[in-house]
Amino acid sequence: MNENGGIHQVQEAMKLLLDQDQAKRYFLQTSADDRIIILPFNHDILAEWKVDGNQEDSLRSLLQKVEDMSAGGGTDIYSPVIKGIDEILRQDSDRYIPAIILMTDGESNTGKTFDDLKAATNNGRDIPIFAITFLFSSVI
Repeated sequence: MNENGGIHQVQEAMKLLLDQDQAKRYFLQTSADDRIIILPFNHDILAEWKVDGNQEDSLRSLLQKVEDMSAGGGTDIYSPVIKGIDEILRQDSDRYIPAIILMTDGESNTGKTFDDLKAATNNGRDIPIFAITFLFSSVI
């Protein structure tokens, strides 16, 4: 089994979003008003990387951090989503259209639970959460 297949798929998806030459082909470019926050995780949140705006060098630096990641540890998908909700609630709600995009290559098997997520979303705001799962591929 190719244990790093999922992380490579996540990295390719992030390249499509953060490399503005690629993003342009699908009308996914960032704008000067965008705020991107990436929370890489396994059984813990490993870092918090932020970029405001659409400066090419900042986006390239963020992409490099994503490309340097490796898979390992358990999977707690709820903690980064809850942290994302907390971050959104601290932002100027009139300035941004918020969304959380969870990209994972695993099933949540440690840490926070769905009940914790439900409690975090009981905040009076409608914050969309999109989950994209990247699966391991087996090599025979």
